Amino acid sequence: MRIRSDSTAARVRAAARRAPARAHRGLKAAIAVPSERGIPHLVAPREGRGGQPLGRALARIAAGAVRRRLLRSTRARVELGDRGVFLDVDLDTSHGLHVYRHGWSDAAADALDELLRPGDVVVDGGANLGGFTLVAASIVGPRGAVHAVEAAPETAALLRRSVDANPRLAIEIHEVALADAAGELEFTTFEAGIGTASFAPQDRGLVVRVPATTLDALTAPLERVDLVKLDVEGAELRALQGARRLLTERRPLLVIEFEPGHLARQGASAADVEALLTDAGYVGFDIVSGDGRTRFVELQSPWGRPTGNPDILVVPAERRERFDGGSGQAGL
Repeated sequence: MRIRSDSTAARVRAAARRAPARAHRGLKAAIAVPSERGIPHLVAPREGRGGQPLGRALARIAAGAVRRRLLRSTRARVELGDRGVFLDVDLDTSHGLHVYRHGWSDAAADALDELLRPGDVVVDGGANLGGFTLVAASIVGPRGAVHAVEAAPETAALLRRSVDANPRLAIEIHEVALADAAGELEFTTFEAGIGTASFAPQDRGLVVRVPATTLDALTAPLERVDLVKLDVEGAELRALQGARRLLTERRPLLVIEFEPGHLARQGASAADVEALLTDAGYVGFDIVSGDGRTRFVELQSPWGRPTGNPDILVVPAERRERFDGGSGQAGL
């Protein structure tokens, strides 16, 4: 998804052009972060900025510096493609600043146009700042709903800002962790929005206690569940172990971050996840993006981490044919 400038961004760029020389010197200092070799790193590599052109990236870096240093503003909105929805980002956080500079992109979110319809109900486990949540909500519309689950307290506060910035969307936030049993668990958090908070033991970060629930308990009151996304930094197996009734009775589509290294840090493995899901009658697909379209290619056992985007699509075996035999687009 490409970033689009709003009217505020236009005013910021105009202010940058009018800035006096001394402000310009401050601007250069603001946007140049010295590397170990003393060479300024002004912009992320192309793959790290969603394919954004270099000139646009540099313009956004300058605009971000003007906002923070001259206008003393640390809040900004980033539009997600042409969907008319916005992330409300904090420019004082590294992730928020990166999103403002380079935009937000996610192959799994791009695939949602193939996977969702108006009226669907989605659970976003590990919602972070809410990019996936907002895209899903823009598709399912007012007759559907998205339940955004985020356990890290400071990140949940930023998520709430983005939800509040899009009042027409049907989104409910759940400030809990997803696990194999309800209770209270230790959770290691880092800077808000960075997306690495987890149950796994860490040698840094802030350890907090957070409420935990299961997907079965969370979804029990819902009339329907059409898609569940899990990006919970290696706790995917624990979350799925708490979803046995959901997988058996509701049979939703699943979008799962499939990172063997993250799983290993929590005592799990890719084979464990594959075994649980195949026993539940699911099949896995790689999400392949390119040329403005998304394809789904069936995974062969043993499942491995896909090249590039780590997210996989997992579907009930009885719906396999809707994905063109594992080599094409979904036929919902």
